[in-house]
Amino acid sequence: MSKKKKQASDIFSLLRAEFKTPDYGQKQFKRDIAKLKKLGLVSKKVKPRSQQPTRYFRNIVRQFSDVLLGEAKPLPIPRAERAFYKESGHRVKNGRAVIPTKKGESVQRIKPVEGVPAYRTTQKSPTGGKGVSRTHVLFPAQELHSKLAAFVKRQPKLKKGEYYAFRYRGYQSLQYFGGENAKENLLQYMMRYIPDELDEDEAQDYYSSFEIVKIHDTRAWNSGVREQREKSHNQNRERNRMRHNAWRARRLAEMSEEEKQLSKIKSQSFKEKDAARQRAKRAALKQSDPATYAAQVKASAARVAKHRASKKK
Repeated sequence: MSKKKKQASDIFSLLRAEFKTPDYGQKQFKRDIAKLKKLGLVSKKVKPRSQQPTRYFRNIVRQFSDVLLGEAKPLPIPRAERAFYKESGHRVKNGRAVIPTKKGESVQRIKPVEGVPAYRTTQKSPTGGKGVSRTHVLFPAQELHSKLAAFVKRQPKLKKGEYYAFRYRGYQSLQYFGGENAKENLLQYMMRYIPDELDEDEAQDYYSSFEIVKIHDTRAWNSGVREQREKSHNQNRERNRMRHNAWRARRLAEMSEEEKQLSKIKSQSFKEKDAARQRAKRAALKQSDPATYAAQVKASAARVAKHRASKKK
């Protein structure tokens, strides 16, 4: 390969990696420039057929690769709203904000909500129906929402491989957020925890319950989420068991001796039938699938050992 051809090949190496296309070259670059021009993200003065792949235009293609791949769409916005979109983490170019979308999802600008810019995304129904629409408000106007929005805006920018997450009353969030619109997605997710009507004291309590963190190791974060969910599940189960026992004690105190005896007979009969049913089920599984049976026995023994160890603590 000549030196000139090798240089022409090397300039598209980043775009090949971005689009995961080994044969990305001059023709595809010109098609992408033409598409971005049609969407309004490239100046009307640019001529795609004769445009050379300069560093500036290669960066433009990389910057809006999600638009070219159908993972985002440009939304025309008025000049007065551009600052709101920039502050919420959106890319703004030539009077258009880039909105992340899913496959088959459309986006349109709607009337501001209490003076705050907003847009709507609509997911088409596979059956040809109306579809599902979601309204996105950049920064809600209520006092608590505004404080949370400002709190999110103050967070330092993410570096490569970093994500935003949060703890709410000590519990880790199930999701974490990265990419260009991480702050907006984080804020939208945090809003789910807040009721519509709050007094001043409740609002302050909710505001102080959030803690935003930056994470690098998503596996460790997910592991922590699983552990806290398991702990919460065990606590709820123990709490429900205690409530049931208290209710049972009150019920027995109100029952006559005959009613107690009858209840005892029914309970014993049910336990015997259930035990027989479980024995038959285990015997059938042992005969049909010994490996699964052995795994279930091992898992059951581990749960029993863990439960006994927790009781000793």
